[in-house]
Amino acid sequence: MSVGRVLSPLLALAACVVPLGCGQRTGGAAALEQGLEQLRAGDYRRAARLLESAARRQPESATAFCNLGMAYWRMGDNDRAMVALRMAADLEGTGASGAPLECLGQLLLALKRPNEARQAFQRAREMAGDSPRLLTSLAAAEYQAGENQNAALLLRKALDADAGYAPALYNLGVLQRDRLKNRKEAFRSFQRYLAIETNDPHAVALRAEFARLGLAATSQGADRETSAAGGGRTGADVRPAAGGSRPLPRAEPIPGATGRTGARGLAANGTSGQRASARGAVAQTPDTLLAKAREAIRREALDEALELLKAAVRNNPRNPDALWELAVLYDRRLHSPEEAAKTYRKFKEAFPDDPRSRGITPAARAGGARRP
Repeated sequence: MSVGRVLSPLLALAACVVPLGCGQRTGGAAALEQGLEQLRAGDYRRAARLLESAARRQPESATAFCNLGMAYWRMGDNDRAMVALRMAADLEGTGASGAPLECLGQLLLALKRPNEARQAFQRAREMAGDSPRLLTSLAAAEYQAGENQNAALLLRKALDADAGYAPALYNLGVLQRDRLKNRKEAFRSFQRYLAIETNDPHAVALRAEFARLGLAATSQGADRETSAAGGGRTGADVRPAAGGSRPLPRAEPIPGATGRTGARGLAANGTSGQRASARGAVAQTPDTLLAKAREAIRREALDEALELLKAAVRNNPRNPDALWELAVLYDRRLHSPEEAAKTYRKFKEAFPDDPRSRGITPAARAGGARRP
């Protein structure tokens, strides 16, 4: 299963339309309420017009900007969605719900920008604490970034908090099957998921696949009916085959909690520019790549900056600035201590006489602390 197909539980639309503490009943209250109604109804263009009016009249309202960002996202205008969601996150401040940051993280995840998504989810955790939904979303970012063990730890933490949280169970099954290659545990996770999730169309499809392969859909498969998925066959008909040689079932990911496809369509639109930048980076000079990376950092396009800096290092391994800025990006912006430590060590070994090498502490080189 490709990264793009892994489950990433989008926030339910309702989670972004509840008041965030800034939706006072002043001049823009009527436009805000009407905009939320249209957002719930799925008329995103009309919702955007109303929420734009609300945001103009209530420029300090995190509620207005957050929901405006969601409307833009569902329309496919991911650039304006990003701006509105970042504005909402800034307006909400500390000690609040973290909902704008969760929405921002989900958008970044849909755009295949996992490092930036991780940063948004981590900030949401700092504000609102852990929840099974947030932990599962963060695990999806780790999965996209290739950090399989981190993803597994977060999913297990989500299930420790709520053993019946279906998205975490499904994601854990995908991770165990496709990345950790633990088919036995993946089968158990899928069984636990199916014991909880009954009406979701993807659960029905998964049951049908279990039935087709002759596998029990749950650990009590002998007495559970699977007629809706398996053409009238009962659990007694779909016990695992002897020897366990049959393949694990295919399973499509569960869509976002709204069940709409608009957000998924953003992936192709949002990543094409970054991919083009990465392809073109090979032929550019390190100085050009550095300038573009700094501009990407200024725009908070951290994944784009990461690819540009990696290309700069590849094109000229003896350029100290490219390697240094890559280490600082890992350290200060992406909050990836292991990669930061590895890159700081590489810098110190390659450029021992550079004044910056003297500022790299042993703790930073070991990944235990940031550079001073």
